Amino acid sequence: MNEIYVKRGCPYCTRAMRIMDRMGINYSVYNLETARGAQRDVARQIVSRGMTVPQIFIDGHHIGGCDDLEAMIKGY
Repeated sequence: MNEIYVKRGCPYCTRAMRIMDRMGINYSVYNLETARGAQRDVARQIVSRGMTVPQIFIDGHHIGGCDDLEAMIKGY
C-alpha cells in the first residue's frame, strides 16, 4: 500500500506526488486536515510528532518526506 499524507498548498507535497506519478507509483493521498478512519490515526501521529509534510509510505514502509523520496530514487 502506497500513501502520501499532505497539507493543502504544500509545494513539497506537490513535488513528491509528481515524482511518484513519473515513477508509475499508484498511491492514495490523505490530507492531514481532513483524514478519516485509520488514516486519521496516522495523521494524528504525524502531527503529534511534529513531522513535516509530505509523509510518504511505499509498500507500507515509511520513506519520509520529499527529500527522502528524491534521495531514494537517486540510489536506483
